[in-house]
Amino acid sequence: NCSRSHYQAFFPSAVSFRDALERMLQDELGITSPGRYLLLGHSLGTDFCSMVMNDPRLAHGDPPVRPARLILMDPVCFVQEIPDAHRLPFWTFREAREKYGSLHWWPTILLVLLFVIRDEFNQEATKRAIVPGTDSIFRCSNALLNRCPTLVCLSGNDAALPAWKIHDYLRAQFPQMQVRMDPGLEHGGFL
Repeated sequence: NCSRSHYQAFFPSAVSFRDALERMLQDELGITSPGRYLLLGHSLGTDFCSMVMNDPRLAHGDPPVRPARLILMDPVCFVQEIPDAHRLPFWTFREAREKYGSLHWWPTILLVLLFVIRDEFNQEATKRAIVPGTDSIFRCSNALLNRCPTLVCLSGNDAALPAWKIHDYLRAQFPQMQVRMDPGLEHGGFL
């Protein structure tokens, strides 16, 4: 997981990541023209997909780094637009109990809240500070989405993301995206 603090020194800038991806596509896969590969990202990995799709060269040209199709699963690259997404790491114990109800799972919920969710949030905030600008926030143009069909898969019972609100946001802001909701699944459950 690139978001963990001991990987922070290795976290690439958006430009260096795109350059490395383009070199890999060309040198390792022989891809020298656009639209020749599928780009897939899950959760924190969707920020890397945003870095590719936000490449300024895609707005004015068609470099080999443009994928044929984009798939975003439980994406975090849209959560900055959803206020509820920012509350989770600051949950009080009461809020966590209200969300999960049963005291049977309380020790597990407490551990996840303290050692996973808050850590992930802090690492995510650190990552966004390392990556300048809005490169990890999805800002793809309609014209580019028409050239690169995009599927977004959301887990409806996701504890980390307000999936239904992200669904509504995507339907309103990116109508050309295909959005699938799997209502009973947890974060990444369809993997």
